[in-house]
Amino acid sequence: FLSKQWYQRRVRGKTLEYRLWVCSTFYTVFPTTPSTATEKLWIITIDRTAGVRLIVHCNGEEVLNTVISAKTCNWRNWNHWTKDIEKILFRSSWDTASEYYKLQPLPSKVTHIWCKYDGMYLSGYSRGVHNYSSLSQAETQCSTRNDCGGVTYEPYTGYYTLRRGTDLRKSPSKEISWKKCPNIIPY
Repeated sequence: FLSKQWYQRRVRGKTLEYRLWVCSTFYTVFPTTPSTATEKLWIITIDRTAGVRLIVHCNGEEVLNTVISAKTCNWRNWNHWTKDIEKILFRSSWDTASEYYKLQPLPSKVTHIWCKYDGMYLSGYSRGVHNYSSLSQAETQCSTRNDCGGVTYEPYTGYYTLRRGTDLRKSPSKEISWKKCPNIIPY
């Protein structure tokens, strides 16, 4: 059985809100304010490694990361989210935040998309050279190594560092990390 799930966005005043159909009966403000750019690239991911988790990125920034469960949903049919999802439906009559929708395929040379995690770090440095002055250099190098789980920016050194670890940990020094986004299948 392939189901479709509804994910709605609307603007109330100047605040962008979302609603998860068959989970929530009310709109909620995004925990992180989405980009103010006119054109936005939204990446919506369902992660089922531990329960059901909906992760939403807007222009590369994580704006929502929430568990979908009987505890977090006020609809009794919330378990529709546990089934295979064929498509996500944006209902134009309810979605007042968007002027249009367009499926945006990834450029052919992109093999993955990086997700940003503010205030988090990955443990252990990769072998060899692991300090880079730019994020793009670090991501490129990380993609070529077997021992690289992601990139962590160290504000105290100014370097983007290649890290072995894959589990995100809370950073006491406001580090920022990037990992390959889960469940993103390039075109």
